[in-house]
Amino acid sequence: MATLSEARAGAVRRLIELAPDNVIRRLETALSLAGRGDEAMARVQDMVGEEMLDRRVRAAVFSPLTPLCRPPPDQMQRLAFPSAVLGLTWAALKRTVPDLVAQAQRAFATLRMEEEPPEVFDDLCRRAAEGLAAGEAAFAPALEATPAPLRPRYTEVMALAPLARQAVRRLPHWVRTLSSEHAAGIRVAFGDAVAVGEDAGPPFMEILFGHLEQPFEVLRLISLVMDKPSDRYLAGSELASFGERLLKDIDRRIDDVRSFDPGCGLDGGVQLARSVQVATLTINEFETWLSINREGPWGSRLHAQMRALASAVEARLREVEPAVTMVMPLQPSRSKATRGRPRLTEAPDAYAVAKAYALLGFLYESRHSASYGGFAVVRSKVLEALDPRIDQYAEDLLEQMHEDPALEEPVRGRLELAADFLGLVRDPRAAEIVRRRAAAAGSPA
Repeated sequence: MATLSEARAGAVRRLIELAPDNVIRRLETALSLAGRGDEAMARVQDMVGEEMLDRRVRAAVFSPLTPLCRPPPDQMQRLAFPSAVLGLTWAALKRTVPDLVAQAQRAFATLRMEEEPPEVFDDLCRRAAEGLAAGEAAFAPALEATPAPLRPRYTEVMALAPLARQAVRRLPHWVRTLSSEHAAGIRVAFGDAVAVGEDAGPPFMEILFGHLEQPFEVLRLISLVMDKPSDRYLAGSELASFGERLLKDIDRRIDDVRSFDPGCGLDGGVQLARSVQVATLTINEFETWLSINREGPWGSRLHAQMRALASAVEARLREVEPAVTMVMPLQPSRSKATRGRPRLTEAPDAYAVAKAYALLGFLYESRHSASYGGFAVVRSKVLEALDPRIDQYAEDLLEQMHEDPALEEPVRGRLELAADFLGLVRDPRAAEIVRRRAAAAGSPA
C-alpha cells in the first residue's frame, strides 16, 4: 500500500494551499470520484477536503469584501484588490488569533443560510483591520500583495466589513423596495460608516457597489443617502466617481455599437442589443434618481449620449435589410411586373450569413430598449420591410421545391435560413410554421 512521507505530505499541502479556488474544487471533485484508494490517496483527499472547508469559512468571514477581490463581471471600473490578499490575510489571522479562527470554523459548521452571521466573523475582520493598520509582521504579505496606493484603502474596507455585512444582507430590499423605512436604513448604515472614519463614505459605497446586481443601482443608494441630489451637487461630492464611471460605461457601450463587427453572428448581435439596453436603463436611472438639469454637468452629457446612442443604433438597424438581401438573392426578373425567384446557383457566403444573423439578432433583442432609446420608429420600419420580404422568399422556395424535387437539397438550406430569419423578425412560431411546411413538402406522398 502506497504511503506519503511527512516531507512529501508537507510539499503537497503547500501546493494545495497555493492552488486557486477553481483548481481545488476540481481536485476535490476528481478525488471524490476516484474513491479513497490507498493510504497516500486518502491522505491527499483529506488535505484537499480540509483546505476546501477552510476556504469556505474564509469566504464566509470575508464575504462583504469578496466581490472586490475577484475579476469584475463586466468592464465597469471598480475598486479592486488582488485575488490573493484575502487568503494572505486569512493566513495572518490563523497565525495571530488561531482560537478565534477555530471558533469561526465551529460556528460555520452549524450556520444556516437564513441565520444572522455569528459575531466572531466580524471580530476577525476587526482584528485583521487592526493588524493591517499596525503593520504587524504576520500581515505584511497581504500588504505587499496589494499595490501601494491601495494599501490604505484595503485596511479601510476591512474595518468597514462588519457594517457592510449587515448592509449587504439588506441590499436587495433597499434597491428594489424603495420605501421610507429602507431609505432610513441605508442612511443609518452610511452614517455608521462615516462614524468609523471621516472618509469612509466612498469605500463603504464601493463595497455595496460590488454586490449590486446592476451597477446603475448604485444611483438608487446614493439618491436615498443624499435625498435625490441634483447632478451638479453630486458631481462635486465625494461620491461623484460612481456617476462618472456609469457615464463612461455608457460612452463605452455607444462605441461598441459603432465598432461592432457583425461577423460574430447571432449571439454577438443579441449581446450588443442587451448592452444597448443597459445603456438606456442607466440613463433612465440617472433621470429617475437624480434631479437632472439639462444644463448641468451630467444633464448635458446624458442628453448628448441619448442622441449618440439612438444615432448609432439606427445606423446598425438600417444595415439589417441589405444584409438579409445579400443572403437571399433573387434571379433577375424578365418583367418589371413580376418578381425574381430565389437564386440557387451558389451557396450564401459564410460571413454574409453570420452578418445577417448578427444584425437580425440585434434587431430582435432591441425591442426591449427601442421605445426609451429613441429608435423605435426606425426599428418598426425595418421590421415592416423585412417581414413580407422574408415571408415571400420562403413561399417561393417551397414552390420551387414542389415544382422540381431535384432542387430539394439547396432549397432546404435556404428554407432553414428563412425560418430563422422570420423567427427573428416576427416571432418563433412563424419559424416553426416554415419548418413544418418544409418537412411536409419533402414527405413522400
